[in-house]
Formats: sequence, structure tokens, C-alpha cells
Amino acid sequence: MKLTPAEQVSPDDAMFEMPSKNIIGLERLMLESSGFDFRSRYPQKPLLKIARHYNVDRETVGKTAYNMSLDMYRTFTPLKQTTSTMAIACVELSARIFEQHIDELEAGKSYKKWKTTRPEVMETLLDLLDLYTHHRNATLIGQDHALDTFIAVRIALNQEASANNYPRHTQSPKKKISSTNGSKT
Repeated sequence: MKLTPAEQVSPDDAMFEMPSKNIIGLERLMLESSGFDFRSRYPQKPLLKIARHYNVDRETVGKTAYNMSLDMYRTFTPLKQTTSTMAIACVELSARIFEQHIDELEAGKSYKKWKTTRPEVMETLLDLLDLYTHHRNATLIGQDHALDTFIAVRIALNQEASANNYPRHTQSPKKKISSTNGSKT
């Protein structure tokens, strides 16, 4: 049945407000019950602590690392990693871009203190490098540095990951491969 334009209701009409809130509440409840975490993760505070701890140059490495932490929201990293992992990755990648290597950080000597691991940091570094090599125009710092710089850093990190057998994705589910094609034996 067709209504006349005068009888039609717009999508933002007040009569839809309460049912809309109920549906959003139910969706949120379903996601939370399945384990989805709605807490926002902001790596900026730990990033500043880590940068201060390793005495990085505030104007180059520090500022770039901070902007990287903002660019990181253009990836899935905030859903996959902890704030300390994200902060460490931003500081390390920024230092590598400016060729100011932080040996203690790259070696992972303080990872236990920050409750992270090298494979998690490596995954975050590679996610950021994917962003900077494929979507430079959509980032804060992508155009500030040459593409060759990002590629050189990526090659070094890929070599390290290969040498240490780090998986590309640390949270991948372990699947049991069945040779019986689903039938019980």
C-alpha cells in the first residue's frame, strides 16, 4: 500500500528513536556476549612513556611516532593488539625511519615489562608498513617520507621475521586438518 507524501514518515522521525536505541542495545549485548571488547585503546600515553624512557628525539622520532599512533586507526591493529604493543611498534618504526635504531627496544629486552612479545610487535610493524606502502595518501606521515624508506624498513623486518620464524598474524586460530573429509572413522 502506497502512502501519499504527506503521510510518509522520514527516517529521522522521533517515533523511530526508542526502537532504534533498543536495537542498538541488543546488538551491543550480542557482540559483548560473543566476546567483543568495546573498550577503546589509546596508545598515546604509553607511547610517550616509552619515548621518554628511550630518550628519543621529540621533534623527529617522537612526533612521527605520535602521528603513527593516529594513523594506526586506519588498520585493524587497535582491535588486535594491546596499547603497549601499539606504542612500542610506533616508537620502533619511527626510529627505524629516521635511522636512529634503539637496540634495546628492537631486541625486546623490555617486552616483559610491557606485557608484549616480539611477534606481536612485528605484526603491528608490518601492519603499519602495509598502510604506508599501499595507502600513503590517506595517512598523516606517509607522504613525509620516501616510499623507498618504508620498503627498506619492511625488507629488514621481513628478514628478521623469517630468521626467527615469526608468524605474520599472531592471533590466527589453530585449525586441525582432518584427512577423513568430515566422516568419522
